[in-house]
Amino acid sequence: MSLTASLIGGRIPTKLDEIRLTGCLKGRSPLTLVKCLDRLAKGERLVCDGGMGTQIQAQGLSPGQPPESFNLSHAEIVRAIHRGYYEAGADLVETNTFGGTRPRLESSGLAGRVREINRRAVEL
Repeated sequence: MSLTASLIGGRIPTKLDEIRLTGCLKGRSPLTLVKCLDRLAKGERLVCDGGMGTQIQAQGLSPGQPPESFNLSHAEIVRAIHRGYYEAGADLVETNTFGGTRPRLESSGLAGRVREINRRAVEL
């Protein structure tokens, strides 16, 4: 099994997995997927970010509102949260896409914007 496959639970990696692993690997010293995997293969430990949802709630997310909606409506807040994790020493910051699926976004009327929301999350 490849290192990439082991990172994502033994499945064959998809383009979305690659986006999730590289989406926000910007910051102090940008990591590419290859650099990330090389460091892991050498036994290095990488520090990841913390919870996005709780951080977005602290910034005014309303009850029932999906955190992913902030990718469109409050991009500056999402960027600031990512930046804060890097400043705290994180090597990896994941995209704000945990609930970025059609079923999860349907109840808030955003099911038709799944692609846009997730694409924006990767851009941030």
